Amino acid sequence: MKKIQLGLVAITTALLLTGCGEAKITGTPLKNMDSIAVTSAEDIDVFCPTGICTFELTASKPTTATITMHYDYTKLFTKIEGCLIVRDWRRR
Repeated sequence: MKKIQLGLVAITTALLLTGCGEAKITGTPLKNMDSIAVTSAEDIDVFCPTGICTFELTASKPTTATITMHYDYTKLFTKIEGCLIVRDWRRR
């Protein structure tokens, strides 16, 4: 019984270690952008001084992230009027 438990612990640990890697997110400014700062796998700061901009985010695997839009370092967007999200996991 102890051998079975140790085996299950070893298999579970191996699966957890291989599946625990965070998604790598990269940001590419396309139009009217100052910068994109990926502060963690869950937090992204986008700096768009005009309020209308285009950027692309790419993730190494499906993930959930919070994107905070900024005009500059002192002023956040108070309202987002539109956002287009395209998911294409085939392109890697």
